[in-house]
Amino acid sequence: MSLLLLLAALPHADAQACMCARDVSLPSGHVARVGEVVMGFDATSSYSGDPDTWGGFSVTDLHGDSMAGMKMSPHFIELLKLDASVGLPAGFSAAVSVPYVVTTHTEENEMPGDVDTNAFGDTAVTARWGKKLGKSPWYLGVSGGVTLPTGKVVADTPVRVGKGALGWVAGAQAVYRISPFVALAAGAGGSSTALPTPDNYYVGAMANGSLGVRWTPVENGPVVVSFSGLQEWQDMDRKDSLIYQNSGYLSTSVALGASWNVWMYKMRSITLNGRLQAPVFQIVGDPMYQANLSGSVGLSAVVL
Repeated sequence: MSLLLLLAALPHADAQACMCARDVSLPSGHVARVGEVVMGFDATSSYSGDPDTWGGFSVTDLHGDSMAGMKMSPHFIELLKLDASVGLPAGFSAAVSVPYVVTTHTEENEMPGDVDTNAFGDTAVTARWGKKLGKSPWYLGVSGGVTLPTGKVVADTPVRVGKGALGWVAGAQAVYRISPFVALAAGAGGSSTALPTPDNYYVGAMANGSLGVRWTPVENGPVVVSFSGLQEWQDMDRKDSLIYQNSGYLSTSVALGASWNVWMYKMRSITLNGRLQAPVFQIVGDPMYQANLSGSVGLSAVVL
């Protein structure tokens, strides 16, 4: 699931988009057994904004109102996500994911409406099908689902921690095992608003892709290390015929990840994971919302 946090300056000013969670990662190639239940928790921390650019600014909004001298602070963003999945017959599985986002200003902020935020995001319900192709080294998978408008939306402003309406998500995954120790992995996905919002505000459609390699020092060992390149794009937001020119982004990043299966007993296990991600190229509608170095830690457990 991709989660969007939109922070507003004034009800009639340009929306200021902040991408809080870019949940793009390499597919694992895991096919869930029937009845397998996996619980997971992840915490991602990131820093959004360019403090050198935004010491203060002077602009005129669409209605000719000056906002001269207002200081806009970058944001520190914490995304907490709880998810659960269950294995179904014929390579299918179903999952639900619930995010919670916390944003705080790193400096003094004078922009009305741009306030610290603590709220649930949109809940995602997805289905996945995956299959290892016989004795070949290939794994292929597809996924799809909906996002429910559980994210907070402030009436009459573009402040929201979700799309504000029913949305859809879709993806495809592929893994090619070169050897017992090395595998190539790739994924692609997208999401968009499926139905009009009550205020006719549309969060920009999103697309992403990942390509990388997984390596384990021991065949079927407990430790896996990954390195990947990530490409992400989001269209600009709009409301009726108004397009928010300072929203949307195009970003290329690299990520280094690792996981460690710390405990296993029969069919149950506990795995710790972590990842660091850094942008190498990006185009943003507003430099205040550029992505910077981010890190995540998590835990997943096969409970059944």
